[in-house]
Amino acid sequence: PLCYGVDPNRNWDYKWCEGGASHDPCSDTYCGSKAFSEVETLQVSQFLNTHKDTIVHYINFHS
Repeated sequence: PLCYGVDPNRNWDYKWCEGGASHDPCSDTYCGSKAFSEVETLQVSQFLNTHKDTIVHYINFHS
């Protein structure tokens, strides 16, 4: 089977693996084994939490 990896849009801890996400690792909406299982989402989360007192605006673009 063709496995896509984790969908980073569904790998955050807020409502993790809800709303159309899948626990199937071969799904294109796979949410990962747990929230922040992927280094990309973990690093962005840690950056935002570290700088939460100084960040004025945050814009998330994706399609």
